[in-house]
Amino acid sequence: MTIELRFTREFSQQSPKEQKREFAQYLSDAVSGAVVRLKKKKLDYDLDLMQEDFERIVQAWVG
Repeated sequence: MTIELRFTREFSQQSPKEQKREFAQYLSDAVSGAVVRLKKKKLDYDLDLMQEDFERIVQAWVG
C-alpha cells in the first residue's frame, strides 16, 4: 500500500501552526483510507482501535 501526499504552494505559505494542522488532517485521512482497505481484507487486528490511537496521538501533537 502506498500513500502519496502532495503539498500546494499555498500550503508552504501558511504559518507553521496552520501547516501542522493541515498535515495532521492529511495523515488522518490517509490512515482512514488505509483502515477502510485493510478492513476489506478481514485482518485479525483491531483497526478501529489503531485509528483511535493514531487520532489521539495526532491531536496531542497538534496541540
